[in-house]
Order: sequence, then C-alpha cells, then structure tokens
Amino acid sequence: MIRALGRTPAAVTLDPLLGYPFLKKEFRHRVGYTPNLRNPTTFNEKSTWRKLYERDPLLPLVADKYKVRDYVRERLKHVEGDILIPLLYVLITLRTYRSMICRKIT
Repeated sequence: MIRALGRTPAAVTLDPLLGYPFLKKEFRHRVGYTPNLRNPTTFNEKSTWRKLYERDPLLPLVADKYKVRDYVRERLKHVEGDILIPLLYVLITLRTYRSMICRKIT
C-alpha cells in the first residue's frame, strides 16, 4: 500500500503521530467522504482500519496473489493432485508490463 501511493518511509513514520492525514485525504478523494476510523461502519472504513492497525503477519502474504499459492499448496499438501488454477503469466516488473502493452497495441 505504501509503495502504491508513492509514499516515503519517513512519511510513514511521521503519519501515526499526525493521525494519518495523507491516508484520510486520499480516502476522501477516492471515496467521497472522510473515514471514521474510531468507529468504522462501512466496508471501506473497516478495510482502511485493518490496513493501519491489523498486525496479522498472514495479511501481506494472502494479499500477494503469487505468494499465496505457496501458502495454499503447503496448507493443502495432504490433498491429492494440484488444486490451484494454472498461472497464465507472472509480471516481474512494471517495465515488463509496459513492454507487453506496447507490443500488443502496435
């Protein structure tokens, strides 16, 4: 999430002290209202609250569509056969994605 929003590590360490103003401003810009993080009621507020305060080490793993495959494979190793859907393509870098688009368009 931090890289996606273009934030620096220094801004991340200062943000908790300031009450996450950048995240609140970005939320308001994208969703249209200011989040109530003290008492979240909507799905968007609850997911934002989890991004900030949930410290479950499993969350970053399951958010990565490629890394979660190893986790599922390990957890379900007693099941016979491969239950995972085959991957069509794994994107390594943004440059690779851009070159794919250029080749597809031209």
